[in-house]
Amino acid sequence: MRQAFEDVEKFMIVGGQFTLRRPVGRIDPEVALRRLRFITSEVAELAEAMQKDDMVETADALADICYVVIGTACALGIPLPEVWDAVQAANMAKFPPCENCGGRGVYSDEADCDLPENALECASCGGKGRRVPTDGAGKIIKPPGWEPPDIGSVLRASQAEVTTERPVSPVNPAHYRQEGKAECIDALREKFQREHGAMGGVMFVGFCLGNAFKYRWRAGQKGEAAEDEAKACWYEQMAAHVVEGKPDPRASRESR
Repeated sequence: MRQAFEDVEKFMIVGGQFTLRRPVGRIDPEVALRRLRFITSEVAELAEAMQKDDMVETADALADICYVVIGTACALGIPLPEVWDAVQAANMAKFPPCENCGGRGVYSDEADCDLPENALECASCGGKGRRVPTDGAGKIIKPPGWEPPDIGSVLRASQAEVTTERPVSPVNPAHYRQEGKAECIDALREKFQREHGAMGGVMFVGFCLGNAFKYRWRAGQKGEAAEDEAKACWYEQMAAHVVEGKPDPRASRESR
């Protein structure tokens, strides 16, 4: 899951798509609508492929669904790998270790050896090492004491981690956000507005778009091309933030 998450996140950053560094407490309606459209479109393609018994298109649609679902987590700032780990742990806790084999899946009369050559597959758990509690209809039931995953704690931990330990980023180095001072980008915007009035906003947007152009122009000539692309996307998002009221890119993973 972590590799898939990182792959999709990289795709979104390079493609200039909006992503969040952490959950922000609310879901932007515009982002929600756009992501839901992506998901429903891919699900519709999966349904069509399965109805046609087209295995190739079915596999492609399944991968695309994973891609847009993970992308939705990136757009909402949800740390999906950590959420996945919590859900997986809770799901596996529904299957307690087999008492007959001690969770090993095999048993033997030779107690002094963990896996002797004559070890037999445990008949109680079928070699799985875990029991699968079911009701009379064969439906899996939760064992006594089972608890659902604490997703809230996972999200809160993600927020705390980002707040107290911002990652070092070539796109948002520490010297642009010194302790106790306004960020350089904010100071520049304020300077334009103070010195040029209403035109200051236009000048600031021009500054952002000019930087975006510069980073794409030099992409790959000074460092990694993906890094230059991320910077270009950041400045374009800042311009959109000023002109259209789009989210501030500093809340996103691809910060300056």
